[in-house]
Amino acid sequence: MNGRTAHFDLARRIEGTNASALAHHSEVAARLFPELGATAIQVAGGVASFVGAESPLSYAVGLGFNGPVSADDIKAIVEFYHMRGAVPRVDVCPLADPSLLTALREHGFQLHWFVNVLTRTLELWDIIAPLPEGIAVRQAEAHEAELWSRVVDE
Repeated sequence: MNGRTAHFDLARRIEGTNASALAHHSEVAARLFPELGATAIQVAGGVASFVGAESPLSYAVGLGFNGPVSADDIKAIVEFYHMRGAVPRVDVCPLADPSLLTALREHGFQLHWFVNVLTRTLELWDIIAPLPEGIAVRQAEAHEAELWSRVVDE
């Protein structure tokens, strides 16, 4: 596996995980705060989430990792947000299919920045900078999903 493939595979995994989490968050928000009209759609290999017109969690992510993105995909995202009175926002990973940028440009989107996620294993953290006593870093457990969503919303 060459470096480009390894980076692309990791980026696809991170973007996919982010998209799944965003979709799940929309489902939980719909149950906890029905007045928001929270919902999400699958589009262009990713997810467009709506959790309120002003919410920072109302955006699309994970697009362009399962092949080219079409003008119709972007049209669906724009309509999804406009129908809910929200400005469409799309997180763009620089490793996504180049057609994503073309399709976004065709719909009048302007690129403000790329989103990059840096990763490292948690095991290395203790070697570099031990956590203060009583603080632990761990992956959230399935039964904590609703609590996690509530904290993010607050």
